[in-house]
Amino acid sequence: MELKDITFVLQECDSSEAYGDRDVLLRVLLNLIGNAIKFAWSGTRIDFEIRKEKDKVCGDTTGWLEVVMSDRCPAIPREYHESIFERYNRGPDRTQKEKAGRGIGFYFCRLAIESHGGTIWFESPIAGKKTGVVVHFTLPTVERVTGAQGEGSQT
Repeated sequence: MELKDITFVLQECDSSEAYGDRDVLLRVLLNLIGNAIKFAWSGTRIDFEIRKEKDKVCGDTTGWLEVVMSDRCPAIPREYHESIFERYNRGPDRTQKEKAGRGIGFYFCRLAIESHGGTIWFESPIAGKKTGVVVHFTLPTVERVTGAQGEGSQT
């Protein structure tokens, strides 16, 4: 096992509760973090941000949270962008045994987020850089689903 010096940074976050299955959403986060760690260089950092989505016209919040995780690992080549969320897709350079996976992590994340009514996507490389991956996903807020704050099952 390779030890890496990785810094995790949680940016200041908007306060709101996501509506969803706590265990499933935890698995999504663990899959995404695990992938970031697996392909990160030692000395890198992984940033997290949670923000309320705003309507592009009026600026009001839409009842959705956007979770953003960015890292400075090698970029995902463009030829893999369309298929990265498909089942059994292992992406590029997955020949090293310690980095090999089953190709279901991103697929599971897509199914889980979509089952909550959200969307998931990524950018790679990071805008203006040659490396990095930024993963975004959206989840409904408790207020959007229940119509009242603090009701229902949330994470």
